[in-house]
Amino acid sequence: FPTVGFSLSSTEPCPAGCAMVPATVKPHTPLYQPVAERGTVTPQRQLSLPQPAARSLPSGPQFRVAASESSHRKHEAAAATPASIEVHASVARLLRYWERVRGGLLALSSPLPDDGRRTAEANDAMQHGLEAILSELQKWRVAHPSPDDASLLLYKFPRSLVGRQLLEVYVAGTHGQFTVDAKSRFSEALARVATSLQHLSVTPQEEALWKQFSDMKIAQARCAEDEAGALGSEQQSFGKRLHLEGGVRGNIQVMEDWEWPYMYALADLGFDLAVNRDRRQVGWGTPRTLRVLEIGWGQGISGRRLLDAPQRTGADKAGIRVQYEVIELHPVVAQDARDQALRRPPGTLTVHEGAFQKVVTTLPDGAYDLIFYDPWTISASDFGEDQLFEKWGLPMVLLDNFLLYRLLRSGGVLVQYAISHKGPTAIEYLQKVVLPLFSSMKLAKIQALTPEADTRYASKQEASALEAPALIK
Repeated sequence: FPTVGFSLSSTEPCPAGCAMVPATVKPHTPLYQPVAERGTVTPQRQLSLPQPAARSLPSGPQFRVAASESSHRKHEAAAATPASIEVHASVARLLRYWERVRGGLLALSSPLPDDGRRTAEANDAMQHGLEAILSELQKWRVAHPSPDDASLLLYKFPRSLVGRQLLEVYVAGTHGQFTVDAKSRFSEALARVATSLQHLSVTPQEEALWKQFSDMKIAQARCAEDEAGALGSEQQSFGKRLHLEGGVRGNIQVMEDWEWPYMYALADLGFDLAVNRDRRQVGWGTPRTLRVLEIGWGQGISGRRLLDAPQRTGADKAGIRVQYEVIELHPVVAQDARDQALRRPPGTLTVHEGAFQKVVTTLPDGAYDLIFYDPWTISASDFGEDQLFEKWGLPMVLLDNFLLYRLLRSGGVLVQYAISHKGPTAIEYLQKVVLPLFSSMKLAKIQALTPEADTRYASKQEASALEAPALIK
């Protein structure tokens, strides 16, 4: 169970009415500490956490979430089976276990003074609740080995309700009068809970969509002039554009090189902030490795820019070097990143091949100085399919930021691609919804970019005046 950063213990099935009281609490160890640093925590006999109270969601368009689509249309259409009847009881148990987790988060969201007992009890509640959810899912798979029945509980996983309540707790825990330490404890716990929920609830349809995307062929350059691209083959890959053949529109436009000034602005802003914050903490001239994670290699424009940043800026003379990692789903694009790694010193560039929603749950807490976030979001509609799993009941940009927040060290920097969001602009969305999780936000402005005539993912109006956002933990 690689994603829970609280503790490991054994949880017995929870009878009705004991949602906040684990049957057995054993000494436990945080998952991400080395063996030499492990220690035991005195178990609490009974948790005295407050019962979760109903809270209303904040108003405003930035907090609106698209209505959840049915997570089980194909199952509802079929005749009732024993598994389809049993699943309702399992969902009820999942929700009861979730109440433990939610209660722990609500306890941490309280601005009242804490002598340490409430925090310890909250961590126990969250740990036991998450372990109980894991156990319920495992028991279901053992009891229902056929593929259709085994996946039924995942399709019924109550993402909509859980996400909505997670949003409520987030607002309560980030909009009150808290000390810096109290807010940090709450935010770290919230990020670990979100990571665990994402890890536990991936459905077969999501896996299949990622596989379909991975199997798509890369479109060939339209003409010889397009093969080198705007920056030349040494500074970008796949020519003028990275398009994949297939899907309901005939292709998926992953990336195009008219974006290169924007990608450079994001990379430069993130690197400068990370180096300067590091300089204040450890002193200029102290040899230091900045650990950088990028979500999506794409044409490798921002990746190369980050890898070359110490030499380009002169930071290498002060002992700064970059250790770069990238998560890339498409195997051909991932191989292009590996080819780039062969041109670099050993250990400089590491490729994690797979869906970022899965890979990030395996990476350690607080490990990165800089994260560059620019994934392609894959949906069932890209392939003409109905979505069978529930949408999370909170904005996806917020959920993704929860997952990435956990990976940043204190003072770490998160830059993210902010083009093409419906409704409020991406920057407004980040400021109103995501910024409360972080300590501050910096912006760089880019103007006068021009998309190609057939570019679907960004309009001329959007590209004419862009802002590159950087969130600081």
